[in-house]
Amino acid sequence: MDISDETMLRLLQSAMYGEAIGDALGVPYEGRMRDTFTCITMTCSEAAGIPAGTFSDDTSMALATLDSLMHRDGVVDPDDLRERYRDWLFDGKYTADGAAFGVGRTTYQALHTDHGLGGERDNGNGALMRSIPLAFFGAADDDVRAMSAVTHAHETSMDACVRYVRAARADPRRQHA
Repeated sequence: MDISDETMLRLLQSAMYGEAIGDALGVPYEGRMRDTFTCITMTCSEAAGIPAGTFSDDTSMALATLDSLMHRDGVVDPDDLRERYRDWLFDGKYTADGAAFGVGRTTYQALHTDHGLGGERDNGNGALMRSIPLAFFGAADDDVRAMSAVTHAHETSMDACVRYVRAARADPRRQHA
């Protein structure tokens, strides 16, 4: 796909804004059971002391993924991704306020040990939450799996990312782009 095409660029921007807005709306409710709360207005995450409207690690890592793809001409480079994810975790890059929060156990351990984790308990959705930028570049299934494996190397996690990217590419609105 040609990211220089204006329509594709607008779709990518929309996807990234959608990720950030949905993430910011969901942060205060993370970890809560469905149907145990009512979401009426934007609220802060009191437990974490996070101001209302702040996006989490999910958006930060999607921004890092997009930054890597943009700087590598659309090529998925696991080493570059890892370094950008580490920049987020350790230096607060790609965050709303210069401080990373919300990092999951698998992501934290993978970035500390420099390899993705593939155990059954490492089968989270962390990689899925950062995969939308790949739908706008020529990333093959193996590239999507490689992006996931930087932190989440379990087969189910990698397969979920592949299916999500495929679904995003199949969106009928893109057929007219």
